[in-house]
Amino acid sequence: MAGQTVSMKEPVCLIENDSDGKLCVVRSALGILDQIDQHVVVVSVVGLYRTGKSYLMNKLAGEKKGFALGATIQSKTKGIWMWCVPHPEKRDHTLVLLDTEGLGDVEKGDEKNDNWIFSLAVLLSSTLVYNSMGTIDNNALEKLQYPSAEESILSYSLNQPAVYCVVTETQEELSEVHAVMEKEAVAIFINNSFKDEDQKYQLELMKVLQEAYDKICERNYKESQKSCESKIQCIFDPLEEKIRAGSYMTPGGYKEYCNDLKLATSEYRSEGGRGVKAEEVLNEYLGRKASIGEAILSADQSLTEAEQRAEAEQAKREASERENRAMEEQLVVQERLRADQQRTYEENVNQLMERIERDSRNAIAEHDRVLQARLKEQNDLLRQGFDDRAHQMQREIDALKGAKAQEEEKKPSFMSTALDTVGTAAALFLPGIIPKVGGMVVNWLSKLF
Repeated sequence: MAGQTVSMKEPVCLIENDSDGKLCVVRSALGILDQIDQHVVVVSVVGLYRTGKSYLMNKLAGEKKGFALGATIQSKTKGIWMWCVPHPEKRDHTLVLLDTEGLGDVEKGDEKNDNWIFSLAVLLSSTLVYNSMGTIDNNALEKLQYPSAEESILSYSLNQPAVYCVVTETQEELSEVHAVMEKEAVAIFINNSFKDEDQKYQLELMKVLQEAYDKICERNYKESQKSCESKIQCIFDPLEEKIRAGSYMTPGGYKEYCNDLKLATSEYRSEGGRGVKAEEVLNEYLGRKASIGEAILSADQSLTEAEQRAEAEQAKREASERENRAMEEQLVVQERLRADQQRTYEENVNQLMERIERDSRNAIAEHDRVLQARLKEQNDLLRQGFDDRAHQMQREIDALKGAKAQEEEKKPSFMSTALDTVGTAAALFLPGIIPKVGGMVVNWLSKLF
């Protein structure tokens, strides 16, 4: 079955800027994509404005017109435009062409928007075409580094649960989800980045992901607070009604009040969906009720003076126990957050070490490959009697051997420098970490030899 394709007469806008300048998806364009029941090949073109990107995409579509062409220095394409056409060679594939807003438009002057357009093009594409009227300059190469970090962050954001809508019962639950998504995000960055000298962009990624996690935790705290307050209002409402009616201001009323309070507290604690601030919110609520309990106790004429003093002491002990439970609850959360920071640091370091080791291994393998080729060529020259040329080649062979030795020698110091850089910088936004430079380098080297 070839499946269902879509053949559009003309392009439509897929990504546009809303009234606030933020990028948003055009729903009607998504509807077109939903109709496709085939494999898709997505080709995006990016580059500076007025460099002929739209003309190139029209050619790929096999049409003379379609994507807007500009005859002035002004950029005609805004956002990202989409054109779905049948694949020219594969009948069971649909070709999705994406023409992007030109980068560096002087009238627009928004580099942040340029970076997001560039990053989205990378994320959406099977093939990315960087269109340039000359050689690709250093600025273009620098921009090509950004999508790896942006892609990592976007992957993390899209995969995080909507914790602000569904309260997690414990910080550990949220932490576990964060760990999985963070590991994936770091892997995307590590596997796709290049020229990340001094780990500048990896540190930026660590910082942004930590900030994103902090915001998610804060949302989770707020949702937990709202959920707990709602449950307290519902569960303690009968008790509140009896207080307002003065039902407890009678002989024996204090014991009835304490019994109702304990039953409601027990019911509240048995409820699910309270989240990480369950005891804190309960403690705050019951703290506000302390003066009411004292008033009921004072009014209960069935109790002797000694009994009233005993009941007051019991109330203080219970309040202290609640306070301790609330503090322990928050200590567990804070300890988990510190553990998360340490795990973040170690996850980044481990993946960085793997990348350094892999790059070094590949470099040594390349040295070996070239060296073997040169040795074979030297032997061929010797067999053919070209002794002078063979001796001249020996200098090149010696240089290759020296380069290989240097590659092997610099690995430990390079690992140590990278770890020291990451540990020192990361400690600024991950105060809970304990960098372990020396030990980790030794541990990694023991794995390699």
